[in-house]
Amino acid sequence: MMRWQGLAATVLTAAFLAACGGGGGGSGSAPAAVCEGTGAVALTGTASFDDVPIKTSGALDYTAIETKPIRNAEVIVECADGSTVFAETRTDNLGAFSVEIPENVDARIIVRARNVRTGVPTWSFSVVDNTSSNAVWALQGQ
Repeated sequence: MMRWQGLAATVLTAAFLAACGGGGGGSGSAPAAVCEGTGAVALTGTASFDDVPIKTSGALDYTAIETKPIRNAEVIVECADGSTVFAETRTDNLGAFSVEIPENVDARIIVRARNVRTGVPTWSFSVVDNTSSNAVWALQGQ
């Protein structure tokens, strides 16, 4: 039985590529995201979480935190404004992922706490937020 315990903090380490935004104007509004680029670049990263073990007393043991890979998680790389999906993949057993995306774009990476396998054996499980309509937990970086 697989246990997801102590998902106290999630860390995503990845190479983020963004277009140069310039100095910005005085309008107070954010500049539009750059969603088109020329050429392609490799984007690689590692998704991991901090596993906080439970003491025999039932309390969390923050002195024994271990960083562990987020295995077989969904990884989506999209334009920073959410309008375009550049690539989708899954992490491997070490939490690593690699995709190609357009060069010089504003990108954000989303790692979803969802693991689905078709074939034999088959499984589907997610870590959900029961206080938010069972939304799938996700880590998003920009």
